[in-house]
Amino acid sequence: MNAQPLLISRRQVGLSLVEILVGLALGLLITSGFISMFLSSKSSYNATERNARLQENGRIALNILASEIRHANFWGQLLNADNIIKPSITFSGCQAWASEPTGQRLMSTTDPNSGAPFDTCLSATEIAKIPADTSVIAIKRVSNRTIDYTTLPANEWYLRSHGAGGELKIKGTGDSAKPADREDWLYEPKLYFVKTDANGLPELCRVDSIMRSQQTICLVQGVEMLHIEYGVDTDSNGVPNCYSTDPTACGATPGDTVSASIYLLMRDLEEDRGYTNKTTYRLGSLEVDVDDHYHRAVFNTTVIAENKRYLPVR
Repeated sequence: MNAQPLLISRRQVGLSLVEILVGLALGLLITSGFISMFLSSKSSYNATERNARLQENGRIALNILASEIRHANFWGQLLNADNIIKPSITFSGCQAWASEPTGQRLMSTTDPNSGAPFDTCLSATEIAKIPADTSVIAIKRVSNRTIDYTTLPANEWYLRSHGAGGELKIKGTGDSAKPADREDWLYEPKLYFVKTDANGLPELCRVDSIMRSQQTICLVQGVEMLHIEYGVDTDSNGVPNCYSTDPTACGATPGDTVSASIYLLMRDLEEDRGYTNKTTYRLGSLEVDVDDHYHRAVFNTTVIAENKRYLPVR
């Protein structure tokens, strides 16, 4: 009876080579399945994140530009900016354009070297980084709410106005108490443009504080192209029947402009080497051909010129 346990012990010899190889094969198969699932999930996550980033940046940039164009030529309670008195000071460059409230208040160009305010508000370095055929926009208006002029920093510009007239003033230069029948509004001339940064990434930027420090602030990354077309009412029924980058091309005067269409071509910030983009994107009358590995999307909205009266457009 003692021989039987000894016989059983001798038969416990472990796994054979075939069994080990089969186990390894099964383990590799299961591991490769997990890796495949992880890579698929990561790819799906990256695609979702990329699309969300494009959509978010596109909406932000479009909202910024739409709000600015919608408020172009807004002068608070003042009905006619031609009645604004400006300080008796001679300015040059970008400030010369901004200090003239009676001048053109909504302008765009695809050639920033075409003249003021574009080649005076933008440096030669910035102009060199602006993609060809993209629009640059210059806008004159006041802020969306009244202010207390005493809280403004020195040399800031503001408009003191009533319904029939107004005066552009400079904080710290001839300040006086505000009469009860006047309102003060911060003066905010601005210029928007698209450029590439030091890493070659496109972005929407703004020239701000023109009348004080004139600084460039970049707002949204991924804005590759900006295109503006004006809606012109040639038969005076209040409805645009011709869209063009140049209102005079529709056989109308600039004052017939009643709306503006904004087109943005948004580009992802990182290449997707597994994707090749050979597409022709249409931004109104502008066609943009690409051949690279970036994902893109087009955003568009049309803005009504709410302050159409006395709104010269170039």
